[in-house]
Amino acid sequence: RQGYNSFVVPEAKVWHKVSNSFGGENSPLFQYFLTRNVLLWAKKHLPLSERLVLYHRVSFQLLRYYLPPRFHMDNSAGGTRPAIVYRSLINYIREFRTVFLRKFNNPGRRARLWAVRDYLRQRFGNCGENVRMLGK
Repeated sequence: RQGYNSFVVPEAKVWHKVSNSFGGENSPLFQYFLTRNVLLWAKKHLPLSERLVLYHRVSFQLLRYYLPPRFHMDNSAGGTRPAIVYRSLINYIREFRTVFLRKFNNPGRRARLWAVRDYLRQRFGNCGENVRMLGK
């Protein structure tokens, strides 16, 4: 944007040590900032078409984790369709609630969900106290 040339050096290698203040790569605080900041970076630097691909990937990763196993999508037939059709919507809702509540206790996943929520609400800067408490 400033008129400088950019160069790519494929042979270059960079090692980045994650700060201990974040608690390491798997800490909820790291997951929160990584998820939220990737979305912020994409908004600033990627064209809309590439952002939509990223948004789809992030939302699919999060939603797939929380869906009951029998509802994961089957892409083998060339299209996306539910693997099993439920007889009753009530049964699906009950199973989804059970799976969601059980998996929502995973601090890293919860931090990623809150990061997406804060990104959508345009809440930037420091994270909330609820995210910091996840690592304790």
